Amino acid sequence: PYVIEKNSPPALSLQAEVAIPKTIIEDKIRSIFPNDEQMLAIAWCESGMNPKAKNITAREHSVGIFQINSTAHPEYDRKLLEDVDYNLSAAFDIWKNEGFGAWKNCLNKHLAKR
Repeated sequence: PYVIEKNSPPALSLQAEVAIPKTIIEDKIRSIFPNDEQMLAIAWCESGMNPKAKNITAREHSVGIFQINSTAHPEYDRKLLEDVDYNLSAAFDIWKNEGFGAWKNCLNKHLAKR
């Protein structure tokens, strides 16, 4: 039988997380949003294209590429927001319903650089 000692290192997972290249994330954004230049700028500003990015304060619990604030948008699952496709889908829904309002600070930074 296989015995694991108490102080032995954890076994390697066969389902280890693999980082998604930023170019693949950018391609996904371009395929979803008709105004991809603004949304790409927002994603870079919000998270640096990091699907695991989090900003947790007393007022917000923002997660993922587009930093979806699950306090303001409780309809989205906090854990699933780390998933690239789920986060992009949530961002698209928010953008359809609210426009760029959820990301006005980043969008203003982007427009100021032009």
